[in-house]
Amino acid sequence: MPGQEAPKPADCQSDSPLYILPQREALEDLRGDLCKENVRCEVSLIDGNPASEILATIATRNIDLAILGTHAREGWERLAWGSVAEQVLRKACCPVLTIGPRVPAPLKRELPFRNVVYATDFSDQSVKAMPYAIALTDDCSACLHLLHILPSSMKEHSSRGPTIERFKEFTKDLSSAQARTFDNSQYEVRYGNDVAKTILMQADADGADLIVLGVNRASHLASHLPDITSHIIAEAKCPVLTISS
Repeated sequence: MPGQEAPKPADCQSDSPLYILPQREALEDLRGDLCKENVRCEVSLIDGNPASEILATIATRNIDLAILGTHAREGWERLAWGSVAEQVLRKACCPVLTIGPRVPAPLKRELPFRNVVYATDFSDQSVKAMPYAIALTDDCSACLHLLHILPSSMKEHSSRGPTIERFKEFTKDLSSAQARTFDNSQYEVRYGNDVAKTILMQADADGADLIVLGVNRASHLASHLPDITSHIIAEAKCPVLTISS
């Protein structure tokens, strides 16, 4: 009726219905395509802060894995807006698989991992992330590359031996069912002052299909500042799985 505001859809709180409706149609089209492939799915269109709403959905729906694509913003855009993906991966209560801008589209639907690079500094975050690296490696019968980075200044005064023993000590409490992973593992010790660059170079050398990292639950400000994790996600040629603690 003239002078009466048109009602909004029940699940849309936006003031821009002309924007919302195309998004709803795109989601429904995507759901239809997935259903044809026998993928069970549901769609949600939520108005609000992207990172906050994704985190709320993960928590309320008991999500086991979040998968995010990212443009990996740099420079002033990152300072102005932060990274939604990084805000989510640092605060999510589940692992987050991030697909950065340099990851090529898969040639086929199946994504068996052949080489998994697990980078660790033997911190508490690494302790929490390692079981995920092992489980994925076991499921795909992949090779697990355990990687530790030391400062360049230590190259002439250290050897791989102590670090490899530390790897073994680090993993000794794993169950016998998981122990088979280490029959098909490689222990890598590399030197470099730029940790992110060194991890990326080793991942390329190993032909990595996946990089696994443990990350800190940082403040919101951390998502606006460049760090090791964001650099790896921005430059990696494979997906990056992060587990926060």
